[in-house]
Amino acid sequence: MERGSRASDLTCAQEPDRRRCTRPRIAIVAKVWPASRLDSVRPDSDRGSVGVEQLALPVAAVRAHVLRALAGVEPPVAVRWRDGDAAVVVHADQAEVHLGDGWLAVDVPMACDQAARQLVHAVFHLGAVGAGDGAGAAFALDPSTAPTIAGRWGTALRDRIWDAVLDVLEAAALAAAPGGGGRVVGFACTEDALVVEVDAP
Repeated sequence: MERGSRASDLTCAQEPDRRRCTRPRIAIVAKVWPASRLDSVRPDSDRGSVGVEQLALPVAAVRAHVLRALAGVEPPVAVRWRDGDAAVVVHADQAEVHLGDGWLAVDVPMACDQAARQLVHAVFHLGAVGAGDGAGAAFALDPSTAPTIAGRWGTALRDRIWDAVLDVLEAAALAAAPGGGGRVVGFACTEDALVVEVDAP
């Protein structure tokens, strides 16, 4: 599956203050984060789901995927995104990625002809452990930061970061089912990891 096609496959409904994006089934691809970097976590005893495994992917893995998605190369560098005649400089090498209880926050310095360099604050709500949010996510840009850049490039930024999240989820699916067929049925964030539930055959 091509990287660009995954973002277009998202189901997104505009809401007043956020976008809701769902990805009920995650396809497994060959190029993923090495499974050796995943820490297996025993499924919660009260889940009662046979065949469902939980994996905790450390914040370093999430950060690496997000920065690579922003820059398109490793190690991350400042890059220029283009859309027709419009362009924006994305300082991926200076971006910061944080996990919180239920949240993924990404701060990205960006600049364009219409606006000097500003920090764009993007937030995904991925759900807290035990909240039962399943495989859904909500996205928002802080309206108080870089309104010109966020208004023009917010969707592109959302898609790049979400694409990186999908890569991490695919890594978990492959780790739980190396032979293929693993299906992500839920995910959540803690301060230290992205916890992924995989229904492994």
